[in-house]
Amino acid sequence: MPHSEATPLAGQLMPVRSRRLVRLGPVTVDIRSNEPDFKGFRFFSDSFDVDPLEFGDAGPDFTLSFCNLGLDGPWSRQELARERDQSYRGGRMSAGYYLTDHFGKPAYLMTRGRHTWFFAEDFEPILWPYAIKSLLTLYSIERGLLHLKAAGIEMNGQGALLVGRGGSGKTVLMHQLCRSGARHLSNTHTLVEDQKLIGIRTALRVRVDRFFGPVIAARGLSSNVKAAEYTADPTRDLEWPSAREAPLRNVCLVDYRGPQHCVIQEIGRDVVFGYMEQFSLAVNVYGLKDDVLDLMAGDVTRFSNEMARMKTHLRTLIQQSRCYYLSCDAADPENVAAISALLGSAT
Repeated sequence: MPHSEATPLAGQLMPVRSRRLVRLGPVTVDIRSNEPDFKGFRFFSDSFDVDPLEFGDAGPDFTLSFCNLGLDGPWSRQELARERDQSYRGGRMSAGYYLTDHFGKPAYLMTRGRHTWFFAEDFEPILWPYAIKSLLTLYSIERGLLHLKAAGIEMNGQGALLVGRGGSGKTVLMHQLCRSGARHLSNTHTLVEDQKLIGIRTALRVRVDRFFGPVIAARGLSSNVKAAEYTADPTRDLEWPSAREAPLRNVCLVDYRGPQHCVIQEIGRDVVFGYMEQFSLAVNVYGLKDDVLDLMAGDVTRFSNEMARMKTHLRTLIQQSRCYYLSCDAADPENVAAISALLGSAT
């Protein structure tokens, strides 16, 4: 029998029919839903489930409760609108706009300390597109870390970031490198402490192609949020060896432009910084600046200082790394061998 938890709505309870405790790198999250089989759990690598005893007295870093408005009602829309967060994101969600290109029916966001409730009819465009991105950014701000949209690998004790916009070939390159001696740190989100990469391994999106098509068919992988994308567990489905953290040594700007175009060369650090500020800094690439400003109670000085800290941290880690531009066919073993030699070199 499910237990029930009090919601922020006066006198109303939400039956908790499904629950999962997950670890995202150093971040622990308790995810609950009134849905019997919460589909959002498939986005998390099962190799990073958490034993409740690990929480100890402190409990998880965050708790997320997802209440399906089609169950256990009636839910008063008027009360939901009244009790929702009076923040920028709370207003946008109540209008059906969640984050970037994710939208749907009105949803109601309610934050009470470290516990956040989402009242909606569909959580596919909310859980991963917004909730996880925002809590990782919040965690990084609280601890002076840097949250990047970047893949991470470790090779010969050295960490490397793979950065690039969507469709630039990062996942395919990482797949080939992990089959050639590299260890997987993270596929989308990476936290950086000083110059150390902290891996956040989760399920990742793959498409039907010559690299992942056979795995999708053989494993019967489930669909992802967007059409023609599937969810794969890096450890179980792709059999990538893994690592938890590594000192950053290399930054790779991945920019695949077709099999006839092959460039593997060093690139200027100022170029890499300008690119990563827009395509890797989580606050910018995910459109979370309003959330950060609301987190700081609208204090523009605190907000500006935090943004300056992020940019300084980003510039510092780039200045202390070797930077490469990679635009080549990762299906070619010679290209993969050349990149592996660069990333595994001690000099």
